[in-house]
Amino acid sequence: GGKISASLQLEDMRLTCDLEIQHELRPSVSQEGTFSRQPKCKATLILGKKEDRLERRKGNTNSKVEENGESGAVYLVIQTGRNPKGVDYVIRDNIKKIYSKFISNGKATVCLKNPPHTLAISKADPSKLKTLLNILKLSHTSGGIRQEQVDLPLQSVEAGKLNLKEKDLPKSRLVIHNKSAYPLTGFPPTLEQLEAIGINLGRIDNRICHLTRLTYLDLSNNQITVIPDALKECHLRELKLSGNKIEVFPAVLCAGHFATSIKLIDLSRNGLKILPNNINNLAQLAQLKVDCNSLTRLPRNFGKLKNLQFFSASHNQLKCLPHSVSLLSLDSLDLFGNPFQQVGVLSRNGNLNLPTLKEICSKIIKKNKVPHPLVMLLCRVPYDATTLPVVLCHYLDGAKKCLCGAACFDSYLHHMASLNLHTIAGTVTSVDKQGAMAAPVEIYLCRAKCLKLWKCSA
Repeated sequence: GGKISASLQLEDMRLTCDLEIQHELRPSVSQEGTFSRQPKCKATLILGKKEDRLERRKGNTNSKVEENGESGAVYLVIQTGRNPKGVDYVIRDNIKKIYSKFISNGKATVCLKNPPHTLAISKADPSKLKTLLNILKLSHTSGGIRQEQVDLPLQSVEAGKLNLKEKDLPKSRLVIHNKSAYPLTGFPPTLEQLEAIGINLGRIDNRICHLTRLTYLDLSNNQITVIPDALKECHLRELKLSGNKIEVFPAVLCAGHFATSIKLIDLSRNGLKILPNNINNLAQLAQLKVDCNSLTRLPRNFGKLKNLQFFSASHNQLKCLPHSVSLLSLDSLDLFGNPFQQVGVLSRNGNLNLPTLKEICSKIIKKNKVPHPLVMLLCRVPYDATTLPVVLCHYLDGAKKCLCGAACFDSYLHHMASLNLHTIAGTVTSVDKQGAMAAPVEIYLCRAKCLKLWKCSA
């Protein structure tokens, strides 16, 4: 093997990663070999030397790994949360195959001979992984790795024991109890959970948005006013920002990795006045808490949150609910303390029999069917700010939907119907002190015929 770079540091012998261990079951004469797998977990891989005399002193003859009888042999030690002492594997003449095609993505697979284990490594630092694999290849050769091949000594580890300090373990959770303990040099890249509750933070640190493994973020009871757009690239599952001064939930968060991973959002006790119209893009959202805000309405597509199970919006300024909420199937619903309007009110807006040319064209565009001037066919024509003026885009986006599916703009019938909340949720908190279990639902109708059909079906 060649000389390892002089810049090699001791920590290069230590690798934090996700690890899945496959055990090959010995085949019988008539059966092919099969595998059993251990669940994937966080692990620390360490290369080190141990003296055989340590084994002889203990009289240990049942080691899990094959002894080669040579003093100073190199071992790969694997430490996990389930086994903090670590399991060691001898390296010399014991590597069957190393797969490193995806090393740039922090992935590699090491196949061992005895015991017949396959180590599937992922989410590792690519440079450290490359160094570790190079040392494994050198250690595997018949001559083994020699001290003069490395500018720094390999770590010595006692057989069967790995005395690591807590700071050396992979950091997956960080709780900040006061502002003086807030990291100035950066957060551990392995961080999965971060809590900084009530420490008077004024903003969400941009460095947090670049923690690729972060799944849980709790910054409740601070002074945060803005949720950064960069958070859309985080793979968060739970976001807790209650007790801050946030007025806007960015529509951009309803796209990217955030939209596909988030399951719980807690924005209670803020200053929210509106939720984004594209909130239905949060496909995995199961819990949404927006109590004690200033919400005046819910998005019209709110009912398309198919996985939503728990929704609480008590003590807001909601006057009615969008008709789409009738599509929800919740476990728990709390709408207490909202100034809901009286039901049964019917109002007319515009002239249903003589719509404007602007509205007629808008309805055609919303159907996404426009007659092509050259051929007698209907073609799909999407719109955005590059093809239409921004004012018209806002006009089209503000369309109301009739129960028949048609779009309504300036001419429509507006009706307040009553919805029994038990039809959309198993557990319901009353909407007022009198114990009412119904709330007004806003219905838009494009023509009188739709109103008659709705009354017949109601």
